[in-house]
Amino acid sequence: MGRKIKIAKHVSEPEIRKLFQGSIHFKDKLKLLAIMNLYKGKTLIDTAEYLMLSYSNMKLFIKKWNELGLY
Repeated sequence: MGRKIKIAKHVSEPEIRKLFQGSIHFKDKLKLLAIMNLYKGKTLIDTAEYLMLSYSNMKLFIKKWNELGLY
């Protein structure tokens, strides 16, 4: 089991769902799915495997999310 990672909660989970539903870009939807999973307490490894992404790419994305948000 992977370790949990700290994630900045820039927006609430319902807001993330709205962003997900309104987004037309695949990459944005993928990132929002990752954030939703991490908000729910899933580990970074579990989330990366679920979304079929590499662990290193997930770490980079979360680092950017914590600093800047989605964009």
